[in-house]
Order: sequence, then structure tokens, then C-alpha cells
Amino acid sequence: QRADWSRLYTTLSQRLNHEDDDAERARIAKRMAIIASDEMQDETRALEAWKRALRYVPDDPEVQQAITQLYQKTGKWHALVDFLNAQINQTSEDQTDKKVALLFRLIEIYQDPDRIPSPDMVVKTYQRISDFSPTNVQALDSLAVEYEDRKRWRDLIQVLQKRIQITDDAIESLDLFMQVADLWIERMANPSQAIPFLEQIL
Repeated sequence: QRADWSRLYTTLSQRLNHEDDDAERARIAKRMAIIASDEMQDETRALEAWKRALRYVPDDPEVQQAITQLYQKTGKWHALVDFLNAQINQTSEDQTDKKVALLFRLIEIYQDPDRIPSPDMVVKTYQRISDFSPTNVQALDSLAVEYEDRKRWRDLIQVLQKRIQITDDAIESLDLFMQVADLWIERMANPSQAIPFLEQIL
């Protein structure tokens, strides 16, 4: 039975090589991938087939998700990072939400001790999210925690100032003004810079 599926996979591969229409190429490659995965239990061939499909339909969510899942299942984390970054780079500038969602998936990989643990890449990726989406509260708050842990006071001040600009909550604003003023006084030894923030509190 498995030999029959293998022959069908090979036949489809040969047919794909002689097909000129991209939509049909993608359909054949998807079928090959499903056969390899479901019938042959061959994750390597399945991944190869999904990658072939991706050439013809690079924006197809089904193909992107299948490749992502196979990388996760096989523990190919570096390849997954490259794949996610490629998707981010290929995503148009007006699709901010998609870019941000992909970046948060990268953070999950960098935060997991069993994948590619990298605190520095966590920070850099939060910075990328903030660049793409300056009002993303989760990214700004996470950066604030990371900068405080690293005693990067100037960077922390800049992040808190961004948070001040996007908050509509009066109590939260006062707390943020106080945090920035305290940093200028206690951490940066520059009380004069704290005055504008203290004035906001008063």
C-alpha cells in the first residue's frame, strides 16, 4: 500500500514538472504534500511538496500554515525563524496586524528554553513590533520590563514616554509621569529633566 502511494507521489511530481499553470502546479504540489504526510508518513517529502506549492502560491495561508506546523513538529526552529522572517518581509506595509502576529510567534520561539532561547532576540523583536506598530501596548510594556531588568534607563524612559502618548487613562498617565520623573532623578541623576513630568503631576 505504501509503495502505491510512493508511486503516485512520484507520478504527480513528474506531472508537476511538465505543468505550466501556476494554479495547477500548486494544486498538484498540495496533493503531493497531503499524500506524503497522511499516507506515507514521510514528513521530509511533505515539507518538500509544501515548499514547492509555496513557489506558486506564496501568499496561500494553507501552505504557510502547513510549513509552519511541519517545522514545529520536526523541531526545525532555525528554519521556522527564517520562514517567519521571510513572511514578515513579504507582507505589505499596510498589513501591520499580520506582521505583528508573526513577530509575536518569533518571540514565543526565543522565549522557549527548548527552542531557541535568546533574551536579546526577544528584546529586538519587541522593538521590531514597536517600529511596525508604535501604539502596541503589549510590546511597549514588555520592552519596559526588559529595559528595567537590564538597567537600560534611557531606553526605559523613551518607552514610558511612548506609553504616556497613547494612554487615555488619567491615573495611568500620572503613574507614568511619576515613573519617568523618578528615573531622571534617581537613575539618571538629572533632576532638571524630571521637572516637566513633575509639573504634569501637579
